[in-house]
Formats: sequence, C-alpha cells, structure tokens
Amino acid sequence: MLKTIISMVAIISLSFGDTKLAIDNKYLMCTNASLATDKTEYDEKYIILFYACANKNDEENKTIVGLVSHIVLKYVFGKKLYDREDNIVKTIKHIDKAVSIVSFVKDNPFLDGELYDKLYPSVSNGSIKSKLSINKILYEDGSHVDINTSK
Repeated sequence: MLKTIISMVAIISLSFGDTKLAIDNKYLMCTNASLATDKTEYDEKYIILFYACANKNDEENKTIVGLVSHIVLKYVFGKKLYDREDNIVKTIKHIDKAVSIVSFVKDNPFLDGELYDKLYPSVSNGSIKSKLSINKILYEDGSHVDINTSK
C-alpha cells in the first residue's frame, strides 16, 4: 500500500519516472518530482515519491486543508501496478514557500510479490510510468475547487 507520511498538495497532473517536472497553475506550483528506491539505517527497503508544492490561490488568506488525489503507476509497457484515489489532509498556507510531500511503499521481506516487489525493477531502472492527479482541493473556509483531470 502506498502511504502518505507528510501529505500531498494539489496539482493538476504530474507525470514522472526518470524525468523531473514542474507544474504551475492558478491554484498551486509543484516542482522537483522524483520516484526512487532507498533504505533505512536498519536496511529496511522502500520506494519513495517526493515533490514540493506551494499554494498559489489568488486570495492570500485561502489555506488548503485537504485534497483528493489519484495516482497510477505502470510498467513501461502500460500494465497497471497501482491505481488508487486518496483523501489527504494537509495544511498549506498561502505564505508557505513550498511544502514537501513524501509518500512511500515499504518492502515486506517475509512476503514475495507485494507492491514493493512489483515496483522495484521499474523504479530502480527509471522505466516506471506514473501519473498523479488532484481531483479536488479543499480550503479552510469550507470552499473547494473541483479539478477535472483524466485518469
């Protein structure tokens, strides 16, 4: 399961693999996307998704408090490995320069064939095809923005 440990901030659509991308729209600016493998000091393996986003709403006091995101991870030939929509809670004030977003998939060394095992070859060699979309941005004042993106 892909877990969000810091959270995500709204973007329209982001694709990554071995390419770093920047997204800039009237709601948010997101940069430095990367998907990579790593391990902890205790040799626990994981795959990490990282990027940074900033709140760009025209109203300076408009604080983001949540979003609905959708992520798809595919083999280079198009077979889906992961396809999920998540509700994410994160506070992003207009004055924040950028907020780091980190999600990860942990390896369970006792079970073969789990998500980490399926993703690792494509992530480690940079051939994974990925897309992250934000379908809704929720604000502190109760308002929201529905964003129509293709899945």
